[in-house]
Amino acid sequence: MRKLTKLVVERVLERFMDLLERDGKPLELDKDDLEKVRGTLGELGIIKTSEGAAHGMTEGKLQDIEQRRRQRNVEQPTAAEVRGWIDEGRKMGLQPDAQDLIVRAYAMGAARTFVLYGKPYTPAYGTQIPDDVVLEKPELPTQSEWVKAIDLAGHAFGITLPRRALNADNVKRFEAELAAKLQKLAGGAAKVVPALERRLAERRVTGDVDRLVTARSGAALCALLEGKKGVEQVRALASFEPRTSAKAVGIALLASDPGVAALDDKLIFGAFARLPVGVAGAETIREGVERALRLDEIHESLAPALRRQAEAANELLTAIQPPPLAPPAAPVEPPRGMPPLAPSPHVP
Repeated sequence: MRKLTKLVVERVLERFMDLLERDGKPLELDKDDLEKVRGTLGELGIIKTSEGAAHGMTEGKLQDIEQRRRQRNVEQPTAAEVRGWIDEGRKMGLQPDAQDLIVRAYAMGAARTFVLYGKPYTPAYGTQIPDDVVLEKPELPTQSEWVKAIDLAGHAFGITLPRRALNADNVKRFEAELAAKLQKLAGGAAKVVPALERRLAERRVTGDVDRLVTARSGAALCALLEGKKGVEQVRALASFEPRTSAKAVGIALLASDPGVAALDDKLIFGAFARLPVGVAGAETIREGVERALRLDEIHESLAPALRRQAEAANELLTAIQPPPLAPPAAPVEPPRGMPPLAPSPHVP
């Protein structure tokens, strides 16, 4: 078997995870990676290789370990138990680093996580996995829930997982990324709804307003996810039906903070309030404001649209309002001690 170094171990496990995410399809590899996995995972009976590709196995070392676990009715095996199932007859003569490679590959294939005394444990090359480490089978969402959740999270929050296989590590990674997005977006999502409702009421805009529907949907989604973790997040996302669309919600969430700033800007809406009735151009500006408030962010960006209309309103107000008259000049007073000037004699 190929010599196991830190670089080799980490590389072949990374390629093994890539293979697991192929849903049974072969994984094409370059020459160097193919030689590495063939000389390690291939020699250990974990994968098969062909010209240019790695293949999963339905009957191999990992399947043998799983069969022994079931026969012994062990729900949460320890690292020591898994090592014992790897080579029960002691015929393989495996070194500890090779045994740990199999243990780690088994955990990946069985979607298990490493826990030591109740805390997550991360295996590291050069340090044998302690015998007491437990390979836990955490609760996971269904495949359908997982697919729906990451699809919605991609549209609504811009989350793109480099690995999409349903396992505990990816659920944890998803939880961390979603928490970061919620911290950034949830505040604006909650504020934009009342700010938009207030401006719509001021301008007597009624009926279906797509921008408001989408804003409420985004705020509801953020509120639904607040305080949830891991599997609960996934299930909440999978059950959520965005309005008007997931893409519209995502674009609206990103624009919530600048949208709130524009809706709360007294200078912008003060210019609209001063527009006179019956003046050419004023009605066009009012229609532009209403259009910006009605249309979804996916169709018109709110903050820039309102600022453009405010600039147009100020230009119109300047054009229709004459400049103020200059105040009359103050009379010139004579210097102190001098008599006032006599009026000029009348010349006929």
